[in-house]
Amino acid sequence: MQTTRSIAETTALMRRLLVVAGVLVTIIGLPLYFVPQNSEEYFSWSVQALSATFLGGAYLAAAVIEFGAARERIWANARVAVPAVLLFTTLTLLVTLGNIDRYHFRSPGLVQSVGTWAWLAIYVVVPPIMAIVLVVQKRKGGGDPDRTQPISTGLRLILLVGGSLLLIGGIILLIEPGAASWMWPWQLTSLTGRAFGAWMVGFGTAMVHIAWEADWRRVRPATIGAGVLGVLQIIALLRYAGVPDWGAPQTWAYVVVLVGFVVLGVSGLRSGRV
Repeated sequence: MQTTRSIAETTALMRRLLVVAGVLVTIIGLPLYFVPQNSEEYFSWSVQALSATFLGGAYLAAAVIEFGAARERIWANARVAVPAVLLFTTLTLLVTLGNIDRYHFRSPGLVQSVGTWAWLAIYVVVPPIMAIVLVVQKRKGGGDPDRTQPISTGLRLILLVGGSLLLIGGIILLIEPGAASWMWPWQLTSLTGRAFGAWMVGFGTAMVHIAWEADWRRVRPATIGAGVLGVLQIIALLRYAGVPDWGAPQTWAYVVVLVGFVVLGVSGLRSGRV
C-alpha cells in the first residue's frame, strides 16, 4: 500500500542540469561513434578508430541515461543517473589534468584546439555544479514512493557482483593503464586506458546503484542506457572485427558483458513500465 508521506520531486534545477549534460555528451559522442576514423581532426587526444567508437558509444549511452532521468518528476526515479555521472566527470577531470600534455590544446586545427579547451571547461565546471545541485536536491526533503516493481534478489546479486568487478577493473586502469594489455580486447594507449577506466567506474557505479534501488521503475533510465551501450558496442565490434584478439579470453569476457547490458536493457523496458 502506498504511504501518505510527501514524495520527493526532482527539482527543476536538477532536471535542467541533466538535460544540459545530455546535450554535451551527445555532441561529444555522435562524431566519435559515427566518424571515428577522423577523430584525429576534432577530438581532444589521439585515439584509434575502435577506441573512438567505444568512447562515442559510451557517451551516447550516458546521454540516454541523462535525458531519461531528466524526464522523471519523482526524484527516486531519476537519481540513478547522478552518482555515476558525478563520479565519472570527476575522474575524467583528474585524468585530463594528470595527462594534460597529451591533449591537443596547441593544435593548429581550430576545431581540434577549440574542442580540447571546451572539453577541459566542461569537466572543470560540471562536477562542482552537479555536486551543488545534488545538495540542493537533497535539502528539498521528501521521501521515496513504495517499491512496486521489485528486482529479484538473484538479479540484484548479479548486478552487485558485476558492478563491483567493473569498479575494480576501472580503478586498476586508472592507476595502471598498462593493465589493459591483459584486461582489454585491443591495444590501448595509457591515456585512453585511463579514460576507459573512468567509464568502467561510472557504469559499475550505475550497476551497483540499480541493485541498491531494487525496483525496475526507479532505475528505468539506467537500464535503458545499459541496453543502448551494449547494442552500440556490439555494433562497434562487428564494424572493426579485425582489431580485437578473438583468441584472448578477455575478448569473450567483454562480449559477455555487452550481451549482459543488452539483456538488462530489455528487462528494464519490459519490467519498468508504469
